[in-house]
Amino acid sequence: MARFPNVVGAVDCTHIAIKAPSEHEETFVNRKGVHTINVQAVCDNELKITNPVAKWPGSSHDSFIWRTSGLRRQFEDGCIRDGCLLGE
Repeated sequence: MARFPNVVGAVDCTHIAIKAPSEHEETFVNRKGVHTINVQAVCDNELKITNPVAKWPGSSHDSFIWRTSGLRRQFEDGCIRDGCLLGE
């Protein structure tokens, strides 16, 4: 698509608002003061989500979520060869 070679997907994070949890409530408050879960998602060229990660509280930074993701490990271990992700 769009003649961009070797792209396997596009990655970004977004905050999904939640009700304040009863445990560890403060960790779910994002930088805007809203209780959220920070969700990382990868989509393919057909806009299908291929790799959702929805387990981190709103205070988690996007870069932390990427650093701890299984998908990053797959790239580093060579399981995904000659491929790249687009991200902001």
